[in-house]
Amino acid sequence: MLGGSAGISLNGARADSKVEDGEESGPLSNSKPASGGYGRRPAAETIQAFIATAQDLFAERGYNGTSISDIVKAMGLTTASLYYHISSKQELLYKVLTTGIAPWVEQLEKINATDLDPMKKLRLAVENHLSFVLDNPNGVIVFQRERRFLGAPYKDNYLKQINRYDELFTEIIEAGMPGGVTGDPRLMRLAILGMINWTAEWYNPEGRLGADDIRRAFSEIVMDRILASDDPTK
Repeated sequence: MLGGSAGISLNGARADSKVEDGEESGPLSNSKPASGGYGRRPAAETIQAFIATAQDLFAERGYNGTSISDIVKAMGLTTASLYYHISSKQELLYKVLTTGIAPWVEQLEKINATDLDPMKKLRLAVENHLSFVLDNPNGVIVFQRERRFLGAPYKDNYLKQINRYDELFTEIIEAGMPGGVTGDPRLMRLAILGMINWTAEWYNPEGRLGADDIRRAFSEIVMDRILASDDPTK
């Protein structure tokens, strides 16, 4: 946890004495408060509900514009309910960010490990990334706008996951670049992912273009224009 000095909570567990959003950032008892129906849920489901609610509020109001009180109020819970599972707002931001990036890395590793043609791998990587963005635009908005607020001790581990994803995507681009195409694969990765990530800012599930339409269009832009592909799998 960030700031403050370590202390002992009333149940004997260590807790950060820092006050965040006017509330203590640590559990006050061993009793899990049951409210809003979450007390009857498995712990993993309750934590996921906190993460999902925090993600949506961080996307809408920003990390600094969202308090712990805002999150628990949106869920009909108490602050003690949240602190039973999560130690601070920083940890909650970390969980929001890592919950988003973990499946991205896992799926890209699977694509990279296949025996597919390099151009087909690249097409799949592009479509896969776009699918993640379209399926969870709020998660991408938090990634783009709010990740800068993540501090120690969470930042280093999160950056390792981000760097791993970037390395994999760069490898796939480099292997999939058709003959005659020159350029820095890292810059191409920044251009491609930047274009795709921005979709989260304007995508409307009820708009004129559906997810499949956008996937096809972006795949064409990347493969046939940015990389001037002669991809026979198209």
